[in-house]
Amino acid sequence: MEILNIDTQSWQLNFSLNKDLIADTNIDYLKLSENLLQVALLNRQAEIIITDKRQKHLNQNYYYFPQGVFYLFDKATTEILGKPEFKLVFDDELNKNKYQIGLAYRSDWYPTPNVISFANDVHTICGGSLVDGILEGLITSCKKYVKENKMLTFKIKPKKFFNGLIVVCAVRGDNFHYGGSFKETLENDEVKKQAKKVIAKLVSDFFKNNKENAEKFLWRFDTTQLTSGIY
Repeated sequence: MEILNIDTQSWQLNFSLNKDLIADTNIDYLKLSENLLQVALLNRQAEIIITDKRQKHLNQNYYYFPQGVFYLFDKATTEILGKPEFKLVFDDELNKNKYQIGLAYRSDWYPTPNVISFANDVHTICGGSLVDGILEGLITSCKKYVKENKMLTFKIKPKKFFNGLIVVCAVRGDNFHYGGSFKETLENDEVKKQAKKVIAKLVSDFFKNNKENAEKFLWRFDTTQLTSGIY
């Protein structure tokens, strides 16, 4: 393996496997490429070029995502059927934790939830504190809106929030802990608290300024309406 320092901000890593030591192992270029794509997504300033020169025709990929995980959020909300009821984003730092949060709801038939979350460089497949905080903030805002507008026939039930849900989020900070069998769940009370507060304000402000969209979304909680497979 050879590491070259191109300049103060660039490095080049050249490597190959020693077949004398590992005779039956081969590098999966596509898998390596996917892993480096995630690195670029989670490190917005990084530019990564990966080149495979083992074959007659080389493979090469370039990864650079200055928008970070919002690349995935935009992809998720533009490739769905129908138009999202609303899209909300947060991109800022809170007490040294750096957040990117995208929240939306899709409007096609029988929409299953689409949740993608990261904590530092870990793909938190099982969610955890960040996702839980986002959902709690959303639920809090909906309850507040229903109460303030005296919508007496509306019953806010957490399970009805999942259909149509799109969440793409990432947080970067220090001293994070991970739980679950494969350490795929973020466990951090501060992240959960911060995410809840941020989303509660974003959703409340949106509902306040977009009454029609708010009530179209909240329709799923109206007990006077016929139940539907969508919800």
